[in-house]
Amino acid sequence: MINDIKSIDEEIKRRRVVLQTLDIQFKNSPYNKQPENTLRKKEALLMEIEKLKQIRNEKLSQ
Repeated sequence: MINDIKSIDEEIKRRRVVLQTLDIQFKNSPYNKQPENTLRKKEALLMEIEKLKQIRNEKLSQ
């Protein structure tokens, strides 16, 4: 169970890094032709992070 929680924590960290990378690319690119695609990706990542947090909290409460 502890390994499951650690792996979930690692996955949350990875998703946050990807989210930060998207933020940097979005802000630094004056040639971003499809900002709505980037925003959708960011929203999807935020939802995935929230789901992972919920799973982690459920495992912690068991």
